[in-house]
Amino acid sequence: MLYDYDKIDMSGAKVISVEKREAYTVEHVVFPSPYPTNVEEAKKVHVFLHMPLSKPKGKVLFLHGLGDRNVRYLMWFARYFASHGLITAFMIMPYNHIRSSKEYPAGSYYMEADTAKAIERFRHAVMDARSTLDLLDERFPKFSHTHVMGISFGGMIATIAAGVDERIDKLSLAITGGNFRYINWLSPITEEVRLKYKRGENHDGCGTLEKCIKAHENYMDFVKSIKTQEDVYKAPWRCFTYDPIPFAPLFKGKVIMFKAAFDKIMPLSSTMQLWEAFGKPKLYTIPSGHFYSIVFKRPIARKSLKFFME
Repeated sequence: MLYDYDKIDMSGAKVISVEKREAYTVEHVVFPSPYPTNVEEAKKVHVFLHMPLSKPKGKVLFLHGLGDRNVRYLMWFARYFASHGLITAFMIMPYNHIRSSKEYPAGSYYMEADTAKAIERFRHAVMDARSTLDLLDERFPKFSHTHVMGISFGGMIATIAAGVDERIDKLSLAITGGNFRYINWLSPITEEVRLKYKRGENHDGCGTLEKCIKAHENYMDFVKSIKTQEDVYKAPWRCFTYDPIPFAPLFKGKVIMFKAAFDKIMPLSSTMQLWEAFGKPKLYTIPSGHFYSIVFKRPIARKSLKFFME
């Protein structure tokens, strides 16, 4: 299967720093990525493991969005969950933050019009997320399942991972979505992808808006027909195999979602189609745009915590 991986021996994981806080301890854990990337900085997975000093009540994997700046702000969620009794692994996405390189600044590696390359980069992120689940399982075997929170791009990876890994039982997804017909052609953040389309870097015959619309003509009918992973990989277009929406019907756990009312980065149609594919779970609306949704981190965190604790 596309997102299968060889498990890493976690006995080789290294704790390179420990920070003690009043209610929790943070370990910076590093271990080899199961994905064979050529980018040196992305060859190791970096996880900031937040462990409550009180008796833990569960475990969470947190997946952030693209770029450098949001990591510092979103790490707050891990601190919040740990302060309320949830072991929280904040995984740094490959090709982001301390895992980015001079050649590929944070997040840019995913701005790809070549479908084959894009598939591999999404595979890397999903494999690293699943390896972080392995780390949590080895360190904290008492809890058989892991909750996952994903924001923006992290929500896309969280959805794919949840569709292929039964260890995930709950998803909290914020300002995220799917369907590259909207993301690649409407979002201002994917301008680089559109420039690559113009240069002819897409080799799947869908490198124009008109062709992309045509490719997605029966998109939701295809999504509704999905029962197994194999069904996803029978998709008429390869971009469907790294689009989170086709993986949503495979997830049998519980979901809550948050959308930003004035989001231009993640088009509304992208979010609403993901919501529909999940079976229309509880959906909260934040009165903000994409980036300023961080202002509402506390209500998002409170609602997510309550959901995880139920």
